[in-house]
Amino acid sequence: MVVIEPEPESVAESSSKESLADPTPSGSAEDEGSGSGDESFEDALTEEQLLERAIGQANDAKAQGNKLFSAGEHEEALAQYERALEIASEIASAEEIRSMCHANRAICFSKLGKYEETIKECTKALELNPSYLKALLRRAEAHEKLEHYDEAISDMKKIAELDPSNEQARRALRRLEPLAAEKREKMKEEMIGKLKELGNSVLGRFGMSVDNFKAVQDPNTGSYSIQFQRFYDILLLFEPLFVWMNELPLVQWLVCLHLHLSSFKCCLAKLLVIGVQLPEIAPAEISVSIGNPHSKTSK
Repeated sequence: MVVIEPEPESVAESSSKESLADPTPSGSAEDEGSGSGDESFEDALTEEQLLERAIGQANDAKAQGNKLFSAGEHEEALAQYERALEIASEIASAEEIRSMCHANRAICFSKLGKYEETIKECTKALELNPSYLKALLRRAEAHEKLEHYDEAISDMKKIAELDPSNEQARRALRRLEPLAAEKREKMKEEMIGKLKELGNSVLGRFGMSVDNFKAVQDPNTGSYSIQFQRFYDILLLFEPLFVWMNELPLVQWLVCLHLHLSSFKCCLAKLLVIGVQLPEIAPAEISVSIGNPHSKTSK
């Protein structure tokens, strides 16, 4: 159950005293024939009295918002908190009131299912009071509703830092961290899927597909590297030819090489057109012996 911030007793008392101290004009403006009575009353108040009066009005609006929230009238409560913020906006000493009103507006938006607005109001509250635990908690809960798991984790870690004994934050972190890891992996898969679609649409014009590329994940860093497979496949296709040519006389060997080289150049041209840098092949991976009928090809 979420509890709205209570009204400070000291401010409430000052508000009630002001209501008793406010004099009531003996006659109305119409009876006196002019509106100068209100103006003279305002002029008679000192700057400090005007400040206290404004703070009292802001707290009255906030208290009315609390009542409306308790009654389940969240839209109406939002309006009262907004009124309190308007009154207290020019008062430097009313940062606490403004921070509490933003936090209370946040919980109203949360009840209405408007989690983006909840996050905005909590952020405003935290700008005024960076160690406001309730605002951090409400923002973390809103982030979780929107599946912003990394942001929710960040807020929960801040709560645990400010209040190491906060068990709620610890439980939330244990729940959120696996969800964040799962979402990151899902986003990687979706991104790779979209890149494959785009790659196939381009590579298909050259008789290739992204299946000619292999993504290999580094177990230490979790990052991916791309290996190009097509070039190796082409060389492996020519391997039986090289073995067969070892048995031929030199003239026949040159004729066969010329015929098949044109095919190889065609494949090579396709790679160069799309700007693929061909990887170097280590001798241990593919080695071809030509001219010795007793040699064997090894991979």
